[in-house]
Amino acid sequence: GLSNPITPVKLFSLSVKLFGMAGKKQSIAEESAFQKVELAISDPSTLILALQAQENEVVGRACDALGKYAESSDKNKLALIQAGVLPPLLSLLASTTPAVQQQASLCLSLLVSGKSARVALRAANVVYGAPLLRLLEPDATPVCHENAAAVLGYLCSEYSDRVLLGKDAMPSLVRLLSSPSNDVRSAVLGALHPLLAEFHARSAFHNLDGSPGLLPLLDSEFGTIQKQALDCLGRAAQFSANRQRIREIGGLEKIIGFVCNPEYKESHSHALAALKEMLCDVEAMQRMSLSGAPSKDGPSSPPVSKLISFVSDPRVPTQVLALECIERAAFDENNRRILFDNKAESSVCKMLVSDDPKNPIDARTATAAARAVAALAHSKSNSETIGQLQAIPKLLKLVQGDNAELVVAATAAVASLVADVAPNRQLLMDNDGLAKLTQILQSGKNSAKVNAAMCMESLARSDALRPALKTPALLSLLGLALRQDYPPLQAQVTQLLAVLAVDADLRKQLLTLEDGVILQLICSLIGSCEASLRRATAVFVSACAGDVACCNKLTECGAVTSLQHSANSVTHPSAYVTAAYTLLLDNNTTAKYAVAGELGPNDTIKDVFFDAGKLRAGENIGGLEELCNAAVDGHRAVLLVNLRSENPPPPTTSMDTPKSGRKGKSTAVTPAAQPAETPAMDVWHPPLDPALLEFIEKCKASTTELPGMRDKASEIAKAVSNRLGGAVELSKVQGFSFEMETTELKKKRNSNVIPLGEIARGTYFHRALLFKATADALGVPSTLIRSEYNRAYNVLHTPGAQWLVDVMHNPGALHDVVDTSLLHRASNFFAALSQ
Repeated sequence: GLSNPITPVKLFSLSVKLFGMAGKKQSIAEESAFQKVELAISDPSTLILALQAQENEVVGRACDALGKYAESSDKNKLALIQAGVLPPLLSLLASTTPAVQQQASLCLSLLVSGKSARVALRAANVVYGAPLLRLLEPDATPVCHENAAAVLGYLCSEYSDRVLLGKDAMPSLVRLLSSPSNDVRSAVLGALHPLLAEFHARSAFHNLDGSPGLLPLLDSEFGTIQKQALDCLGRAAQFSANRQRIREIGGLEKIIGFVCNPEYKESHSHALAALKEMLCDVEAMQRMSLSGAPSKDGPSSPPVSKLISFVSDPRVPTQVLALECIERAAFDENNRRILFDNKAESSVCKMLVSDDPKNPIDARTATAAARAVAALAHSKSNSETIGQLQAIPKLLKLVQGDNAELVVAATAAVASLVADVAPNRQLLMDNDGLAKLTQILQSGKNSAKVNAAMCMESLARSDALRPALKTPALLSLLGLALRQDYPPLQAQVTQLLAVLAVDADLRKQLLTLEDGVILQLICSLIGSCEASLRRATAVFVSACAGDVACCNKLTECGAVTSLQHSANSVTHPSAYVTAAYTLLLDNNTTAKYAVAGELGPNDTIKDVFFDAGKLRAGENIGGLEELCNAAVDGHRAVLLVNLRSENPPPPTTSMDTPKSGRKGKSTAVTPAAQPAETPAMDVWHPPLDPALLEFIEKCKASTTELPGMRDKASEIAKAVSNRLGGAVELSKVQGFSFEMETTELKKKRNSNVIPLGEIARGTYFHRALLFKATADALGVPSTLIRSEYNRAYNVLHTPGAQWLVDVMHNPGALHDVVDTSLLHRASNFFAALSQ
C-alpha cells in the first residue's frame, strides 16, 4: 500500500452479496441479486485495483479520485506510477465505453503533467503510444481528443517522445485543427507546438499541408487560441517550404496584421516571434517595406516602421523580439538597405545603453540590440551610420559588464563594426578599446575572446594601428589563448597572428618570445581535426614562410611534416594547406631536399643548408643546433653547407612604443613600462666553413673565362671530383671508402654535423651536394636529385636540353637525359649508361 492517504472516496455497485434475514423466505431472484453497497476508500493502491473492476461507474470514480490525487503534487504522481497505475490505466484507453476512455485519458493527462512522472513513465517499460494515438481517431469523442492531445503536449516536451510519437501523431493533430471544439483546438495546438521543434515534424507538417489549418485559428474569438496558433506558425516557419506555403495562403499578411494592429497588443510578442521566422526569406522583408492601403489620413506607413517602433516598446519581451526580427532580417543585403532607409540603426543603438542612469536598459534588451548591431554592420553604409551614432563607446561600456552573454554580444558587435570601416577602428582606439579588448582576452568567456581577437585582427590590418598590437604582453596573451583547448579561439588568434606577421619586427619577436613558443604552438595545431583551425594555421605558415628565420623555426617545429600529413589525410586537400606546404619548402631548401629529394635550378642553396638524409614518414626535420649538439652516433654524417664568411652580429629586438589613438593618449602599454630596445642575446651559430668558400672562389676563377654553361659545369665537376678523392671506376665503387674519414671528422668535432669543405673523400651524395652548392654560387642552373643507396645526381639545364653531370666516374662528362624522374630510382644510372 501507499503511505500517502487520500480523501475517502465512495464507490458504488461493488460485488458484495447480501443474504436474506433469518426466518424469511426469499425468491431465487432475490437470493442471487447484488445490491449496491457504499464503501469509503482512502488507500490509492485500492483505487488502482478498482481500475480493473467490471462496473464502469466504479472505474470512473476511481479514475476521478486518482486524477485528483495526482494533481495535488508531483510526489503523488510519481508514487502512483511506482505503485503500478499505468498498465490498468492505459488498458482503459482501449475501452469500448466512451465515458471510461474520457475519464481514463483525463487521469493520464493529470498524471503526466509532472516532469518526474514523465521520466518514470518512460522507465516503466509500458506501451503508451498506440493506445494514446487511438484516442485521436475520428471515432473517438471530442473529450477524448482533448485529453489525448493534452497528454501528447506534456509528453512531447521531451525530445525522446517527440521522436517516438511525432510521426504517427502528426496526421491526427493536423486533422483536428479543424475540430469544432475550441477546447480540442487549444489542446491540439498545445501538442503541435513542442512537436514542431523537430525538423522531421516540421517536414511532416508541410507534407500534410498543415499550414492552412492554422490560419483560421488566427481569427478565433479566443485570445489563447490566437496566441497558440501564432506560436505554431512560428515553429512551422523554421522550415523553408512551410514559410513559402504560409506566404501563398496569406499567412504573412495575417501575421503583419497582428503586428500592426494595436487591438492585438496582448498578442504582439507572439506575432513578432512568428514574424522573426518568416523574415528568413527576403520576400517577407520586401512585403514589410510596402505601404498599406491609403486612408483618409494618407498612405499608411510600411509594416517595417511598426516593427522598428516596437524596439522602444515598454515591454522588455516585445523589445527583444523586435530586435531579434531586425537581426534576422539583416542577413540579406537588400534587407539591410530597407532597414537603413527606415533608420533602424538609430532605434537599435538607443537600446544599448540608456542615457538616463536611473533607468538602465534591461540586459536582455541590450544583448538583443548588440546582436542586431552586429548583423546590420555587415553592410558598410549601415556600419558607418552606427559608428556615427556613437555605438562603439556604448558597446565598449557593455564589454566591461558582468553579464557574460551581453559581453559576448557586445564584442561581436564591435568586431563587425571595425571590420571594414577605418573611422570605426579609430573610434575604438580613441575610446581605449584595445586595453578593454585585451582585458577580455585575458579573463573573458571563450566566445568573447574570439570576438576580441577578431577586433584585433581588423586593427592589425591597418598600417597605422598595427604597431599598438606589437607588445610582448599581448603576444604572451595570444600564446595563452593558443594553449586553450577551444578551436574557434585558437583559429581566430592564429588568423590575428598571421596578419601581424606581415611586420618583420613582430616576426623577430615571435622567434625570441620564449624560444619561439608561439610558432611551436601553431605547428602543433596544424593537424587539428577542425577545418577552420587547419586553414588558419596554413595561412599563418604562408605569412611567415618568406622569412628565413621563421621558416627554419617552423620547419624545426614540425610544420613540414604536419602540413604533409594534413594534406594526405583528406581526399581533397585544402588549397591553403597546399599553398603553405609549397611555400615552406620553396623557402627552405633543407626541408625541400629532405622531403622531395630534389632541388631544382630555382632552389638555390644560400646561406646555410644541411643534408641529414631522406626524411622518413612521420619524422620531423630536426633543427641544426639540435643536430650539432646531439651525441655522436653511428649514423650517416649530416653534411653542412655554410656559405657565411662570418657570423652576423647578435640581434636586438626593437619594441615599438604603442601608438595612441589620439595624440597624447596611449592605447596599451606606457613607454616607461616597455623599453624601446632589449639587450642583445647570445645566439647560436653553425660552424663556419672557410675551406668551402675557398673552393668556390677557385672554381669561380677557373670558370670565369669559359664561354658556355656546359663548359662551366664540366669544369666544376672536375674540381669536385679532385676535391673528394678523384675519379672512381664504376666497378670499384663498392671498394671506395669514405666512412672512416667521416667517422674521424665526427669524433674530431664531437658532432654528427660535418662542414662540407672539411671532407676530403666523398661518394655520390657528397660530390653531388658540393657541385650543387658551387654551381648555385656561380650561377650555373642545375638540379640536385637524391637516389637510393647513398647516390645523388646533378642535372645541368641549358636551353632545350638537360644533361646528367658526372662527378664520380668520368668527371666532367655530360650525358643527355630526357626523364630526370629515372634518377630517383634505386638502380645506378651510370651503370645503365655503360651498358
